[in-house]
Amino acid sequence: MKKKQRSFPLPGFESSYLEKLAQPKTVIDVGVGYGTYALYEAFPKAKFLLVEPLTEYEPAIEGIKSRYDCEVIYKAVGRTKGVQKICIDKMDLHKSSFADRNPLTATGNPIEKRSIEVTTLDRIFFDNPEMEKPILLKIDTEGDELNVIMGAKSLLKETEIIIAEVSIAKRFDGGYEFEDLIFAMKALGFYLFTFLRVVHVDGELRPRFADVVFKRVE
Repeated sequence: MKKKQRSFPLPGFESSYLEKLAQPKTVIDVGVGYGTYALYEAFPKAKFLLVEPLTEYEPAIEGIKSRYDCEVIYKAVGRTKGVQKICIDKMDLHKSSFADRNPLTATGNPIEKRSIEVTTLDRIFFDNPEMEKPILLKIDTEGDELNVIMGAKSLLKETEIIIAEVSIAKRFDGGYEFEDLIFAMKALGFYLFTFLRVVHVDGELRPRFADVVFKRVE
């Protein structure tokens, strides 16, 4: 007898679900923006390392620091150290990115190009030898996720869970393919565990991006 297929809702980027995934002592939030409160609420006793290149978010980040045990690094992270120009969307800061948007995702908003310092997660890891394990890493860098991961090979050896916003459709000129990131994660010892959110746009057959959970292979 043919089995019926059923659809189930995604677990969602919610603290009540996230707290079941792991119990990290350190949470690294790359691409803080106005805050990833589901993470903070899921692990209120953890030490948070907030990594954000845009100082425009500083008032919001100060609010996070007033409630949680945080350290803040106002830099970008990538594959290598250096200085790089970021495209800042003046009307929607969340859409700021190192990469130029393609016609699929271009907003038409005013763009400011700003030179910012880039470090690597491995450099941050080596500079903080007191960082307690296990570690949970969240990445939301508007298309630069693969570069962030490739600059974190040592850190990832001590990381249990990674939550990343991953492009599915091509959103940026020269951006990675979805499978590129999946294969890179596999090579680094992680497997795709679940999807927290999949974002579709009306009229498009393919999702644009998803929030994905990767777990270390045991």
